Amino acid sequence: MAQLSTFMCDECGTQKKESNHWFRLKVVPELPGHMEVSVWDPPPPPPHIKRADLKDMKEFHVCGETCLAKSISKHLK
Repeated sequence: MAQLSTFMCDECGTQKKESNHWFRLKVVPELPGHMEVSVWDPPPPPPHIKRADLKDMKEFHVCGETCLAKSISKHLK
């Protein structure tokens, strides 16, 4: 049986649909203010670049530019 994955916006709780234009925000706690933003449509394949030095990188999925801006602002504080 196929497994169905449901993704929710980490900022507002909206469920991901096929037509949404989502973003991934990666935050590195060891490097305050360091973030990476990328388009997340469809979910990306596993990364081909290993980042052993950034073990605690946290990844957030947000449903659009408004939630992306809120999430970036929250992680800059």
